[in-house]
Amino acid sequence: RQNEEYLDELTSQRAVSIDNLISENLGFIRSTAYLYGKSLSSSFADVAVIREYEENSVFDALRFVDKSGDNYTSRGVVSNLSDRDYYRRGMRGETGTVFVAESRVSGQRQIGFFSPVYFRGEIIGIMVGFYQEAFIRSLLEYELFGYEGEGWLCLRDGTVIGSTREETPENIFDYLEQSLRCTPEELQRLSKAVASGENSAFTYRDDGLEATGYVVGLKEADWILVRSFPPAASGQILHNANREGRSLMMELLGLFCAYGLILATGFMLEYRHVRAENRDANDISNGVSELFEKFVIIDLKSGEYRFVYGDPDLKHLAPTGPYASLSGGITAIVPEEKMREEAELFFRADHLQQSLMEDDWTGIRLHLPLSMGEWFTFSLIVLERSSEDGTPSRLLMVRQNSTDLYLREQAEQQRLQQALGEAEQASRAKTEFLFNMSHDIRTPMNAIMGFTGIAEKHLDDRERVKESLEKIDSSSRHLLSLINDVLDMSKIESGKLQLNTEEFSLSEAAEQLTDMIRAQTAGKNQKLTVSMDFSHDRIMGDPLRLNQILLNILSNAVKYTPEGGEILFTGKELPGDEAETDKAANADARNIYEFFIKDTGIGMSADYLPHLFEDFTRERSSTVSRIQGTGLGMSIAKNLVDMMGGTIEVESELGKGSAFTVRIPAAPAESGASAGETAEDIFSPELVRGLRLLLAEDNPINTEIALIILGEAGFETDVAENGQVALELIREKHEAYRAVLMDVQMPVMDGYESSAAIRRFEQEQGLGRIPIIAMTANSFEDDRRNAFAAGMDAHIAKPYQPDEMLQTVARFALKGCEDQAG
Repeated sequence: RQNEEYLDELTSQRAVSIDNLISENLGFIRSTAYLYGKSLSSSFADVAVIREYEENSVFDALRFVDKSGDNYTSRGVVSNLSDRDYYRRGMRGETGTVFVAESRVSGQRQIGFFSPVYFRGEIIGIMVGFYQEAFIRSLLEYELFGYEGEGWLCLRDGTVIGSTREETPENIFDYLEQSLRCTPEELQRLSKAVASGENSAFTYRDDGLEATGYVVGLKEADWILVRSFPPAASGQILHNANREGRSLMMELLGLFCAYGLILATGFMLEYRHVRAENRDANDISNGVSELFEKFVIIDLKSGEYRFVYGDPDLKHLAPTGPYASLSGGITAIVPEEKMREEAELFFRADHLQQSLMEDDWTGIRLHLPLSMGEWFTFSLIVLERSSEDGTPSRLLMVRQNSTDLYLREQAEQQRLQQALGEAEQASRAKTEFLFNMSHDIRTPMNAIMGFTGIAEKHLDDRERVKESLEKIDSSSRHLLSLINDVLDMSKIESGKLQLNTEEFSLSEAAEQLTDMIRAQTAGKNQKLTVSMDFSHDRIMGDPLRLNQILLNILSNAVKYTPEGGEILFTGKELPGDEAETDKAANADARNIYEFFIKDTGIGMSADYLPHLFEDFTRERSSTVSRIQGTGLGMSIAKNLVDMMGGTIEVESELGKGSAFTVRIPAAPAESGASAGETAEDIFSPELVRGLRLLLAEDNPINTEIALIILGEAGFETDVAENGQVALELIREKHEAYRAVLMDVQMPVMDGYESSAAIRRFEQEQGLGRIPIIAMTANSFEDDRRNAFAAGMDAHIAKPYQPDEMLQTVARFALKGCEDQAG
């Protein structure tokens, strides 16, 4: 029996170890699949990331199987696994284990662990980690008293996953019958036990001797562990047991001899034990006394109290006496009336008995102006109860100085109240923002719809139609600026907005700003004075974001300055000190470029100035001031200035106007090259007339607009209603098209998938690269990167300006002509 129990324990322990390993590896593959999905910028496999993860993985091999079943290794696609059962399970969202009898990559037996990979909430494939046969063998190898035993890891139908031998049998039941000569009855009994999930022992013959084996089921996978123990090892266990039996007899004799000595020394041991217990009790008492300063025994039955530790520190209170004197003395010195009433109720004997009927402890914290503190916690603990009805009859009251705890709680509560106030203020600001946005968006939308109706009713009046179209265009641009403000703020807060560094002309940038603003100032009869003085006109920086900063301030100056007012816009170059240029976004920045904008507008109050650069804030709502905006313009400007390492300052007085000073550190450009070719240099109807384009767009209105613009420019355009149709047209007549205009979000096949498929087709057929231009409302930097990663060549954000769109399309269409001619 000891032999069997010992061998059973050995097998069960190894099964537990394998279960733990399986559980760990299921966790590893879940983590790897999650991190891999988070690292992707598109739904396509990234071989470089797979290679990096495999090098740092616990698995012998790592695979990514995409949603079409293509099996990606660190070397690329090597096979298709869409017929594998574990692939289908993983695509359904399952995580689990798998046994592969023959790998399509290594040709070996493998055990694997798989988990689904999610990208933007969708399963795009599965991640699989594999262990080879050598690893499986290492799990099963063991020795017992110097004798090597055999082990097998199997499926419940008997299929062998791995074994300790180099030559692995196909089925464990066949092997037990043919090689270990198990009887048919033994095999039948063993098969039933395995099928029902029970652990079982079995016997077999080895060189004429009977030997024992064990089968134990795993919990983490539907597998079984089988072990056989050679007769020599079993004999060694019996030999050890016999030897231990003889030793036991000698030990019993020794014990009888020692018994007398134990009786003789028992008294001394008991004495030492009592001393140790007393010492422990003293240590506990000292520790508790550090925590609590007063201990009082209260006998509710007799109505008496007695101080057992700590002297009374309340006036006229003796160490012992009536309980009413104790409770009255405590409550009398509570200064706040409401708390004193609460304390009087708490310490009433009948109230204590009632509140302690179900619980063994109750407590209260009181404000007591004593010399050693201000706040004290009184805890009452039941020591004895009535044997008749369980009513508390004897209590222990302890007092603890909790002044420090109370002050910490008050500070924490104050902090939470402050945080709550800030959150409520932010919520109010966002609610006001949504209210303003609702009004501000509906205002230009109302103008667009209204002037559209006016134009429809006066189609014969060219001047009336022209005027309506100009106002529709103006309202559309204003609506787009509102949306861009919100999107820019979202990108800044999420950390996705990035600055670009390029060479540009400050005077040209200032001239462009002036041109945009002058039309607005002319409409309000305002005087605009511009003066620029730069030693280095061409600098390295981000012209788009600098334009955005200054345009926000200038637009506000125009908006908040009444008709006939004045606006001053100046710029100059200053030598930057080390403290200023060290903060610059460009490490080479060594000069400061200062822009000053002053207006004679309505100004701002001193109370509002500290909140000027906060999100969603305006001093007066648009419904009152009649001035529209998101309340994000100055917040965006401040964030952009901070990103550039610059500063922005404001001086303002209500009714007298505002003055803004923006300082940006930047490096002068070394080249001095011209701004480059213009739209007229690139786009010419004569050059593009007759060139054929393919437009992939599922929205009928967007399709109609694009066809009109492209047709008037001289292009001939075919239309595909989704990415799949676009791919089929490219496959049929690739040479006919000079460029593809590809929407991103389309049914059946989106623009990313279609572009990637076109690039694969070109590579497989040895064709030239046709330019693909993304035309999408997705305008974040991530969307641009995803477009380029999918094989696109350019990105045009909707809504687009026709001239800018034609310039980009013409440049790439003409390049397509050159590539195909080459």
